[in-house]
Amino acid sequence: MQFGNKRQIGQLSRMKGFNSSAFILFIFICIPIYSFAQDTSRLKLQENFKREIVFKDKRFRVYNNWFSGAGGLAVNTANPYPQTVLAVNFNFHIHQYYFRLGGMMSGDDFGLWNNFQAHIAWIPYRKETEKFHLATMCGPSYCTGYDFIRAPDIYDNNNPYAAFGVYAEFQAIKKIYYDVGLGGAFFVNVNSKNSIVGIRIDVFLSSAFKGYVKGKEPLRNY
Repeated sequence: MQFGNKRQIGQLSRMKGFNSSAFILFIFICIPIYSFAQDTSRLKLQENFKREIVFKDKRFRVYNNWFSGAGGLAVNTANPYPQTVLAVNFNFHIHQYYFRLGGMMSGDDFGLWNNFQAHIAWIPYRKETEKFHLATMCGPSYCTGYDFIRAPDIYDNNNPYAAFGVYAEFQAIKKIYYDVGLGGAFFVNVNSKNSIVGIRIDVFLSSAFKGYVKGKEPLRNY
């Protein structure tokens, strides 16, 4: 009986030792898994703002800046004559967000400018492929110029006006190359002095090109 009791006690001791070892092993495995799960839960997907695509053996930056501008025609609600328009715009990005700094001049004829405008804008929508480029933008503007006096049909050059307003534009470009294109823009500028609505032919030049794919550089003739 004593031998049997000793055997049972030995088995119980081994079982307790096994249970203790299993518990320690379980803790040893689970704690790192739990910690890893806790760490990865705090991770966020980070966009690569220098990401590139390849088109015809050339590398192009997905997030890029572009210059646009040229001339067009507009209607000024404070002026009975069609207006010639000249505009220059720089469009840039901060991470995935796009903005614009731009300016515009308009007048009765090229070189006879009576309205000057500057604007900043947020670009909430931009779509770019290898064939076309689309963008919409809106933001505050500042205008200065000369009032048109209808009776003598002249401008009041002695008393220039100044007014803050709102500018909006839709731009559509057909690409000639991935980073060069030609298209048009429809724009509106509204303030307390006048409203200008017009269309413009735009030249599109972007900073997307970053070089050729390695081994695909064009041969040079020296």
